[in-house]
Parts: sequence; C-alpha cells; structure tokens
Amino acid sequence: MNPVNLSRMLAVILFVTSFVSGCAAETTNPVEVYDQGDQVHHLVYVHNKQGERVLLRELVSDTDTITVLYLFGGGAMGVKNKTAGLWCTDSFEDSHILRTLYAKYKDKGVNFVAVAFPAVFHTQYMGYPQSVFLEEADNSDAFSNAVDAFVDSTYAAHEFGIIPIEPYYDLRFRLLSDRSDAYNQLELTPWDGAFRKTDESQTYGVPSFWILDSRGKILTKPFRGNIYHGLPETYSIAYTLQDVDEKMASLLSSM
Repeated sequence: MNPVNLSRMLAVILFVTSFVSGCAAETTNPVEVYDQGDQVHHLVYVHNKQGERVLLRELVSDTDTITVLYLFGGGAMGVKNKTAGLWCTDSFEDSHILRTLYAKYKDKGVNFVAVAFPAVFHTQYMGYPQSVFLEEADNSDAFSNAVDAFVDSTYAAHEFGIIPIEPYYDLRFRLLSDRSDAYNQLELTPWDGAFRKTDESQTYGVPSFWILDSRGKILTKPFRGNIYHGLPETYSIAYTLQDVDEKMASLLSSM
C-alpha cells in the first residue's frame, strides 16, 4: 500500500477509535470559565425529559445545604455495545461516584442534579445527521428525532440504575461549548462554555462534579479531568470518590 494512503487510513482509524472511547481532540476556549466562588448566571438553563427549559438556579434552590451537580456524557442514541448505553466511557466510570454519594447523602438534605450532554460532534456515527444538535432548528424533524433518541437512551441508563436520579439535558451542548465554528448556527449566550476549562484538551470535557449552594454559588473547585480511555499514558485520575466525599463532609460540617 502507498505510504501516504496507509497514513491516511491510520488517521481515520485513530479518529473513529477516539470517538468510540468517549474522547478527544485538541480544542481551545476563550471564555472565562466558572470556578470556586463564582455564581451561576440566573439565566443558565437545561431541559427536562419533556423538552421544557428549566433554570439551573431553580434546581439548586431546593435545598438549604448544598447541591452536587454532575455533568456527564449521556445516552448513545441506540448505538450498540456502548457502556451501559452511555456514549462517554469516562462518564460511566465516574457514575459510581455519583451513586455512592447519592446513597450516602440523599437523606441528609443534600440535593443532586445530573445533566446529560449529547455527542454533538459525532452524531453521524450514531445514525443521525452530522451536527444535528448544533445546526437544526428546534422545530425541525431531524432535531426532534435526535432529541428523542438521546433523551430515551439517557433515561434508560437512569432506569437501569447507572444514573440514580432523573437526569436533565443540555441539548445544544451550551454549558461546555468550545464556541468553535460549529456553533455559528446558534445564538450564543454569555454563559455558553462557562463550565468548560479554558485549556480543555478533550473534545467534550465530561464528566465533572460541581458543588453549589442554594443561590448557585460554586463552593469549591470543580472536580474534573478523569480520563479512563485510550492508551495507558493518556489515563488521568484527577480526583476520586474520597476527594469529593471529604469536601462535601467538610462543607456540611461548616453549615
């Protein structure tokens, strides 16, 4: 085989493999992201299972203590052989942290919110139009069909027990947006990409854990950066269950 053709073939294989693993291309994000001490904008919204907008600040105001916010890669839209039906391997691996924390703290006044993100840059590998979540209008059949598949497959993971609470959805991938050219069709908001690290090297930047008070203030540095896929040298364990648990216990004891 021609060496040039072989190189191209290997590049394609590596790209597809990286998507299947849940993973990663270099991106940049010029937006100043949220960090400890910041307050979530009052207009930040997600969607419920019915497709209705729900303000994130309303979801965290239901408790007098703290809210654990889990941002994760959601349902694989019917693609077979994905881990527990989720497209993001890293999010599945860290879901055990969410389940353990929920079991420990659900009866102690702690609020839990989980927000699922679609694989917006790779929907063509799931049998749907490329960039359907970014380019199609809200009222288009293509967008509605993709949303139904994403919500149904994510909700199935909840019913199976992988995600212990009913999830919400960021259908346009706004909270973790890299504000790239792919977003030209959307009217960006001041908080698009606010939950994404400025130096994020992963395509999607999920999963992550955030701890907020009832006014939407971020109480500690976000827990993010765990990578379980790829080659061994790409693995990264930036936080553990113990890290999140200890921080929660410390915050609760001071209230």
